This record gives sequence, structure tokens and C-alpha cells, in this order.
Amino acid sequence: MTAFSLLTIAEAALDAGISVVPPRTDGTKAPLGSWRTFQERLPYLQELDDWYRADENPGIGVVCGAVSGNLECLDFDRRSAYDDFIARARETGLSELVDRIEDGYLERTPKGIHWLWRCSEISGNTKLASNSNQEVLIETRGEGGYVILAPSSGTIHPSGEPYPLLQGSIDTISAITPEERESLLDLARSFDYVARR
Repeated sequence: MTAFSLLTIAEAALDAGISVVPPRTDGTKAPLGSWRTFQERLPYLQELDDWYRADENPGIGVVCGAVSGNLECLDFDRRSAYDDFIARARETGLSELVDRIEDGYLERTPKGIHWLWRCSEISGNTKLASNSNQEVLIETRGEGGYVILAPSSGTIHPSGEPYPLLQGSIDTISAITPEERESLLDLARSFDYVARR
């Protein structure tokens, strides 16, 4: 992925009202530099240009929450957790909602899956389900949260694996209702090891 194409994606995110901050290139998946400013305002075009033309950063990161139009991410930290969630969602009548979200934005991460949506009601980062080893399976990235997006690659993730976009785009992120969101979060919580005991 060239610096120009990353700049184009960053500009598209900005046009969609999403606060972009490039990630560090040390595998930590953390935002580059001090990013508190970008939790309160969108970056300027010149800032994007500086990040993606001069530095050729191989990653795109976005700030979730109000600054990005109430953007929230449902982060499946394991592919198996996503597969189980999808199967149960379809069993419980949530197929249309799942399809709408995934048509809007669906990406694979080195270990799992990211969904993006916008909702009038979101919260901060929330762990929804963990396994018996207390490893997080499903969590949200909301107010004050930060998430890496496609087509980030290289040293952005400790594995070196890329973040491929599977469906949708930064321009087609779905809006969901608070009731729909709560149905999804309730379903995610049902996979928590402690809750199942």
C-alpha cells in the first residue's frame, strides 16, 4: 500500500467525519504521538498530508466516539469468537442486522474481526466476553477508544499481518439504533466465561 493510497483513505475518513490518527510502527497498535487533541477535533488536511506523505506510515487508525460522529467498533479478538457469535446471531433472528453492519464495514484483523457502526448511544471501551483464561474475546471501542483499520500492515501489528477490508468502506459505515446495539452487546455478553458458569 502506497503512502498516496493511505492518504486517500485518511482523507475519505475525514470527509466522513472520522478523526484519523496514524498508529505507531512498533507493534503496540497505539496511536502515534499525543492524540488527546484528536479526541476533541478532527485533524486538518495538512496534518494528514504530513503523516502520510512525509512519513509514509503504513497504518490507518481512527478515534472512536463523539468526535467521529459516535463511531463505535465491535472488536472480536479471536476469529472463533466471531464465528460463534455469527452462528448464534442468525439463530436468534439478528441476521438482517448482522448483514447490514457487515455490508457497511467489515474487516479482518490479524487475529479476529472488526465491525464499525454509528449509534446515537455509545459508551466507553467495554470488555463484553472473556474466556476461562481471562483473555478478551469480544469488546467495544467507543468513547476514548482507538482502532486500527484496513489497509494497515507491516509493523503496525506485532504479528506483521495486515488488516484486509472484507466488505463495505469508510463511506458506508452503518447506523444502528440503541435497541439494535443493545441486542448485539447482550449477545456478546452471553459468550463470557463467567456469565456462562
